[in-house]
Amino acid sequence: MRITRHRSSDIPFHAEGWSPALAAVAGALGFGAIAALVLVSLLALADAKLGASWAFPVFVTSIGAGGAGGLTLKNLNLKRAESRRALNLMFDDQFRTGAQLLGGSTESEVIAGAQLLGVLLRESPRHAQACADLLCARLRMPNPSDRDAEERDDLWDQDPPGLRDSIAEAHRLRNSISDAISRAISADNAPSHLYAVRWQFDSARFGNRTRFEGCLFGSDTSFRGCSFPGEVSMTGSSFNGQLEFARINAALGLRLGGIRAEGSIVIADSSIVNPAHELAWGIYLENCFARGVTVERVLVDGPIHLDTAIVEGDVSVVDCESSTFSFIDGRCDRSILLSRVAASAYICIRNTLARKGVDVRNSTAAHEIEVSSVQTLGVVRIEDCKAPLITRWDSNPTARP
Repeated sequence: MRITRHRSSDIPFHAEGWSPALAAVAGALGFGAIAALVLVSLLALADAKLGASWAFPVFVTSIGAGGAGGLTLKNLNLKRAESRRALNLMFDDQFRTGAQLLGGSTESEVIAGAQLLGVLLRESPRHAQACADLLCARLRMPNPSDRDAEERDDLWDQDPPGLRDSIAEAHRLRNSISDAISRAISADNAPSHLYAVRWQFDSARFGNRTRFEGCLFGSDTSFRGCSFPGEVSMTGSSFNGQLEFARINAALGLRLGGIRAEGSIVIADSSIVNPAHELAWGIYLENCFARGVTVERVLVDGPIHLDTAIVEGDVSVVDCESSTFSFIDGRCDRSILLSRVAASAYICIRNTLARKGVDVRNSTAAHEIEVSSVQTLGVVRIEDCKAPLITRWDSNPTARP
């Protein structure tokens, strides 16, 4: 491989790299040229009656001012460059310290490292992606208390020494990390570089509460293979790309109300069931905005709600079990498809705009399947479905503008 040298002409322009003499000469020439242009203009306008005897002192003053201006500009640029270098060195030290603390063995070290990296993520665009990757990596680290649900229940009855304390400590650490992330990417006065930060939470284990409310996520946020033993709330957050939940276990449901996703929302191959709780938890997407919504092969112990949602693409719910499915007072700019959906209560699509139609097929409900007051340019179909009551009513077959 041939090694090529960069010539001086290839080096970017930096005023602070000039010598003082060169900066002074450049400033003097610039001001002199401006003075000459002004003098010629004045003489031309005055029809040469002013005379040129006063031109020499004007030129001398302009050249002196130009030289002083060039030196001042160079000094300011040098100070700015020195300030940037000092700031970058400070951020580099902060990043190293935060990374070391985050990988520490004690609870206090991990919490301090998460807080430090969270602040750095918001303040330094150079370190933002690296901070996000480290925080996600720390959530993927296993804990001795991480066991399958059945194994944990067996051990819980035996009450081995330290098991309860270990589980509580794991929850505190993971809650602290998720809280640090939430504060770092809060949408309030968010810096612009947060739009480019990618969050890959794949295989992460969260604590007994996960609240990313009112946050700003970058492009293509994914939660593949994650475990959520507690509450999950992302209410009011924005996603600058696709939001994906795949192969997750969220015992207390997903609360995604009011979120805005510039890409699609995908929830697939997941289980949202917790037999230990009597309350029914589900998937809540009410009042959300997305390019598309896909829910496939999901077992939900509660409802799937898309009420008042706005979807610019397709809505597809396939191979799912839930207590209810409802899409009321919403809008879908393409088509709504429900296939092999089993509801222990009812399926309801009411007062909704579906421009390209509604297709409900091979689905069952214990009480009612209702598709009513749908405004569409397409066709509303209910085929091969089973329910005590099936309602199909098109009050207005013309789609709203």
